[in-house]
Amino acid sequence: MTDVWTDVSATFLTTGPSWRLRVPDPFDPEPEVVSVIRLPSGAGRECVYTPGWLDDAPLSGRSEYTRLPDVQGIEGSVRVYERDDGEQWFLEWPLARGVVTMHLRALEDQRQSIQVVADNLRVLDADGTPTALPEGPLGRRVEKAPGYEEIITFFGRDESGTRVPGVALRLRRPSLMARGEFRHIAAAGPGVYRRGAAYGVEVEVVGFDRDEAEAITGEVAMSVARSTD
Repeated sequence: MTDVWTDVSATFLTTGPSWRLRVPDPFDPEPEVVSVIRLPSGAGRECVYTPGWLDDAPLSGRSEYTRLPDVQGIEGSVRVYERDDGEQWFLEWPLARGVVTMHLRALEDQRQSIQVVADNLRVLDADGTPTALPEGPLGRRVEKAPGYEEIITFFGRDESGTRVPGVALRLRRPSLMARGEFRHIAAAGPGVYRRGAAYGVEVEVVGFDRDEAEAITGEVAMSVARSTD
């Protein structure tokens, strides 16, 4: 395990506080962040912040998506893409240092949900993690069931700064583990390990053997703190 660690902070998209923790090299100190937005139907849909997209957004130029006319939202213009099979739409809010995206399912959510989300999801840019505030008929949906957790992901990078596939460090909320508990998550893959931390969050690492994972998650879990402390 590396001896070089970086103090970083990040926030879940839909709610504070800011979280402080130590991240080892070679992880990227600026994370991807996922929260779940509750639609008027009660369904939950992932809202994702991806850092680093300065000039364009992740879906632009991808052949399987067609860009539709933008819609006017509560915070200005929102980009809309339709997957070519017609089964999903994606909304994008380009920001100064990244982009927030959210998907909708055509069969379950209906086309009018595009405007409902644009009108009621307030995406606010920030120096660090942006904030996505659901208003009106929208809300937060955070549960212990898979797919409804909030996740902050720091991706592995090599010496050139290129992302390394299959290597990641995550904060997950809500936690399914007791504080200090360490476990191999076999259902998620051979190199996925989690440790319970303070404040009802879990630390997860992907792409390490058991000894490395135990050391990294232990160090990170000890460092987790809230900005309000």
